[in-house]
Amino acid sequence: MDRREFFKKGAAAAGVAGLTLMLGKTGVWAAESTKNQETAVSGETSVLAAVKGGEPDVMFDQAIEALGGMKKFVKKGQTVLIKPNMSWDCAPDSGANTHPALVKRIVEQCLAAGAAKVYVMDHNIDREACETSGVRAAAEEAGAIFAVVKGVPSMFEEVEIPGAKILKNTRVLKMVKECDVFINVPVMKNHGGTRLTMGLKNLMGCVEDRRYYHSNGVDQCVADFPLFRKPDLNIMDAYRVMTKGGPSGKRRAESIMPKMLFASTDIVALDAVGEIQSIAWKMVKPNQVGYIPLAHAAGLGESDLKKIKIIKLSV
Repeated sequence: MDRREFFKKGAAAAGVAGLTLMLGKTGVWAAESTKNQETAVSGETSVLAAVKGGEPDVMFDQAIEALGGMKKFVKKGQTVLIKPNMSWDCAPDSGANTHPALVKRIVEQCLAAGAAKVYVMDHNIDREACETSGVRAAAEEAGAIFAVVKGVPSMFEEVEIPGAKILKNTRVLKMVKECDVFINVPVMKNHGGTRLTMGLKNLMGCVEDRRYYHSNGVDQCVADFPLFRKPDLNIMDAYRVMTKGGPSGKRRAESIMPKMLFASTDIVALDAVGEIQSIAWKMVKPNQVGYIPLAHAAGLGESDLKKIKIIKLSV
């Protein structure tokens, strides 16, 4: 059954093999009453940890443990790149940027796992965002190397993306290519151009010319980029979620505070589950997030909810 059929069947399809992803008020957590529950689906190909009810750092600790621990992803002596969303000149409580407490804990865990160097980078839109987001201070306090890339052409290099349909050539952060471990840390929020920004969309901050996306088919460009390099781990911040006024949150913004976090090695599965949760919050309607099926079709991950194993945890 494809994604469209799943949505049409609604709760009936969600009940297959114990799957509780219903389009109710609580989305991923519909019909949940136990503290911890693992949803195993027949024929699953991807694993995702979903955590709710805690602070960002505590939820991350639970999620990474459920996925096998940070040492599964980071080996001694490796170089790690952490790519948060820190584009906007907004405070941490706005929901516009990845929460600094989450970035700090990821850095700490990487170093504890034996990483030689941990870099934190994003091609932010507002230069002041490095400071006002709280990400720079959090990253450096934890021991990361923080780099400002805006307006620094030497930080990027021209690359070809084999298999891309639109984004065939672009200038990419050199560290994306050079790092041993690439960790993607988006914040889930409303977005005027793509309806939602999540894992796939967050990678737009790895390129120098993001305007190219918006003038040449943003959904396809978003789906093309991971053909260059997929993140090794994706951690999605849904602690505070901007439901309207995104992505900057500077005008008529509205937000909710669900205190959630999602983690997976599969970036498409991350966004597919994130879309379900966003439907429950009435942020989007089914099939409105165009880059998810495009990324699935490109073989970048799993969007069929029946094939995603969801480990549900509560703090």
